[in-house]
Amino acid sequence: MSRIVLLLFVVMLLSACSGPSWEHPSGFDKKRLMEDTGECKVYARDMAKEQSKNIKMSTVAPHAGVAEAFIVYGMFQDLFVNCMEVKGWTKVEK
Repeated sequence: MSRIVLLLFVVMLLSACSGPSWEHPSGFDKKRLMEDTGECKVYARDMAKEQSKNIKMSTVAPHAGVAEAFIVYGMFQDLFVNCMEVKGWTKVEK
């Protein structure tokens, strides 16, 4: 399980380097974006970690750990985007 958390952390770091832009209807600045992004990453990480405890993967299945890591990463992404949207941000693909 610790390898999965490490893999998730590495993927999160890589995904933070590039990706969509976010816009807020109130015209918030980059500082506010960074604050909200940080809060949502912490929230998504904690919730994905908690929810991953309910994943039951076969330990004998080949690459079960990799499959579990992708599932957890998908949960993280969904939780992060939902958090940003609750804060009023809109994802803009460029």
